[in-house]
Amino acid sequence: MQVAQEEAVKLALDRVPGSTEQDLRIELEYDDGYYKYEGDIIYNQIEYEFEIDANTGAFLEWSEERR
Repeated sequence: MQVAQEEAVKLALDRVPGSTEQDLRIELEYDDGYYKYEGDIIYNQIEYEFEIDANTGAFLEWSEERR
């Protein structure tokens, strides 16, 4: 595994300007033979859900939903 959780947190927060770690939930999952970070950010009444490849740091999924 190459991407540390701290790096994944930074990648996710960088996509939502103004958000902080208090707005974030993230966990490492093992699925279909590889590791990925899954989580969400709730900021300004919008929920952002994401998955990040733990090997490359690439976003596998990103969605936004107004709450």
